Amino acid sequence: MATPLAVQRKIVWAEQHFRALVAQCDRHIQQHLDALKVDAEPSQDTLPTDLALILGDGLQNLRSALDYLVFELVIAADGDPAKLQTFPICESSATFKDATRGRKFEGFPKEMIAEIEALQPYHAGDSLKAHPFWILNHLTNVNKHRRILLVSLRRTVAGKIPGTNDYTQIPVDAGTQVYMDVHEAVYIAVDEAEFPDKPDVCSLVDQLVKAVELILPNFDQFF
Repeated sequence: MATPLAVQRKIVWAEQHFRALVAQCDRHIQQHLDALKVDAEPSQDTLPTDLALILGDGLQNLRSALDYLVFELVIAADGDPAKLQTFPICESSATFKDATRGRKFEGFPKEMIAEIEALQPYHAGDSLKAHPFWILNHLTNVNKHRRILLVSLRRTVAGKIPGTNDYTQIPVDAGTQVYMDVHEAVYIAVDEAEFPDKPDVCSLVDQLVKAVELILPNFDQFF
């Protein structure tokens, strides 16, 4: 059986927010391109005030899709959904055990819990904070409980990978990767302290959506 409709709709709703976000980022950069090229440092003054709000709303919907998935798994297992049942995103195996003990995952077959545990960021070891679910969980917690997410204009160097029409930010450790039409560029970045590389907002949300969509087939066997 396919992924439950409620989960699919939540992801689609997140994608709609992200499409609006990407369009607004592109529009802003194009409208201010000349000034951005001239400025020694990109000015933050003209950034749309609602851009970070759109980002937060999209992330919140994407995170909720994972919680919806757990709700649907409980029903599929003939369980009684409880208020505290959410999709755990944990930094250690001990934290995961705490998150799934008691009523939170009561009635869940061991196979279901094993599938969820296999997706936990702590399996990434030292790269935990690069795991898409850790990123998603961290940003949604900031957005939901603390404040509006921080975004900023950043300078970078962009280039086109041979054989494609897509331009991409060239990382400092690009190694032997060859790029065409290399030039200075500006982009809108996630400016949170936990992300020292200041990732491109548009690329990051695309990565997170793909990460969620990729794991959904793992649970088809339970529906």
